[in-house]
Amino acid sequence: ARMKRFVSITKSKIQGQPEIGNSCRKMKETRQAELAVIQDIQASEFKKEFECLERLKRLKKGNKKEERFWKKTVSSRVGQLSLYLDDSEGVSILRCHRRLKYSQLSKEAKDPILLPRAHKVTRLLIERAHKICTHYGVSYLVAHLRQRFHISKMRQTVKNILKDCVTCRKQQGKPYEQGHGLPLSLRYV
Repeated sequence: ARMKRFVSITKSKIQGQPEIGNSCRKMKETRQAELAVIQDIQASEFKKEFECLERLKRLKKGNKKEERFWKKTVSSRVGQLSLYLDDSEGVSILRCHRRLKYSQLSKEAKDPILLPRAHKVTRLLIERAHKICTHYGVSYLVAHLRQRFHISKMRQTVKNILKDCVTCRKQQGKPYEQGHGLPLSLRYV
């Protein structure tokens, strides 16, 4: 993010453009850095899907039969999740089509970013969202994450990560157990 900031400041000074506000610049740089990291993760984890989508892009638009063949044979994820490559923000990111096409939700909620479930960065994103959601629990966290990301077996992944959260484990402590009372006196027996 810092390198991108340096490059953008230098370009704006050379071209004589007015500087963007500091907070806006940080938000934009953070978003670009996050997308760059996600692109690297996807490129390493979803090689077959990228190849399949590139192949589908090169096919003729009218050839539906060959298109269906490639979706089924090369990668089952492409067909099942309706994956597509999104190049709108300057990086190629795998997104999943959902049935919310005509809703008024944001683009990220309609078409979330695909993430691998067993990756370190996915774990870090879940932990960050858990802290933002102030340790509310699995259901709330899954709903929050689904607004931006699609992770296979998300609920199970979130549960496994939340098992390690000390704050949540303290809040969910064992229930109170009533101890054994004093023995009854002889007059009650």
